[in-house]
Amino acid sequence: MESYKSFVRKNATLLSAAEAVGQGLTWLLPNRSDELALEAGREGRVTLVHLALAKFREEHKLPTEALALAALRPAPVKPESDRCLALGELLHVVRPVVYVLALRRWGRTAWTPWIISLAIDSASISLYRRCGKELTKEQKEEMWRRQVLMAYYSLRSPCFELCTRPPLAAVGRVLQPVPLVGTVYHHLQEILFGIQAFYFYTSAS
Repeated sequence: MESYKSFVRKNATLLSAAEAVGQGLTWLLPNRSDELALEAGREGRVTLVHLALAKFREEHKLPTEALALAALRPAPVKPESDRCLALGELLHVVRPVVYVLALRRWGRTAWTPWIISLAIDSASISLYRRCGKELTKEQKEEMWRRQVLMAYYSLRSPCFELCTRPPLAAVGRVLQPVPLVGTVYHHLQEILFGIQAFYFYTSAS
């Protein structure tokens, strides 16, 4: 105890200066019970970062824990499934725009727009399939709907004129002599041929 008192008497000026410096720093701290400030003070590492965080917490009335986590926690990284879903949905959204632009560039009778649109749709569905078990029930139903709508490509030119229409016409010629059946099939065929020219270019888009 005597040695302590002797030390204080010999270094009174130095201790007074250190106390003044400490008081000058602690005015920035809103709460001396603050865990971050106490820990930094005990370890002798009161930095500008700690002071700025404490002052910001006081101004915005935020808990210290939230500030510490916000400052130290790295940015969350989306899992691969989320990235696949986002990219697949993006392809599904832009596909009609790309298809229309391709139609304006090459026309309906060219294979290029048809192939481009089919490739984009196939890539979108493939990305959804990569998610597999992580899809929700609604997402699985939507993927199934899009897979069914892929059949519309058989009704779009030039695939329709070259691959789909000839077999349908051949079946119509075979059923034409059959009473009632031939007549019904002929009318359905005419309806299909009539709406094919405009409906299946915008449907499933």
